[in-house]
Amino acid sequence: MTGEVATLVKDVTPALMAALRAYGGSVLAKIHDDGADETVSLGRKLLQKIFGPRTDSESLPDVLVKVIDNPDDGDYLGALRATIREILGNEAQRLAEVREILKEAGTAVDVGSQTARADHGGIAQNNAAGGSVFAPIVNADRAATSRPAT
Repeated sequence: MTGEVATLVKDVTPALMAALRAYGGSVLAKIHDDGADETVSLGRKLLQKIFGPRTDSESLPDVLVKVIDNPDDGDYLGALRATIREILGNEAQRLAEVREILKEAGTAVDVGSQTARADHGGIAQNNAAGGSVFAPIVNADRAATSRPAT
């Protein structure tokens, strides 16, 4: 299961980063923003499920603060992924809830059979026989295209 969780975390990282960039310190606040695109909304919902919702007056976990303050620093991003892997790897219920969020969003990540699909600006991957992982690029028309993830 550790490998499965690591792959899931890697696949959702673009959505998480989109939410962190869009919302900053308010990413875990319990507000609804109809103006956010699907990728940002998905990332925010996942972060709230993983770290728990907060009010604006409550402090964020240190790992989120560091990524928000240093969004282009790969070391902090790696720390975020490791923290999420640890949380999801130790909490089967929370992992199931994250999978449900992905399912409801029209995004399927099924590492066991190495297939996935995305119906909107969510996350898509193609791992069949040496394929590569793809992350979404959502343009102004909300049409999702894919590019290899870095």
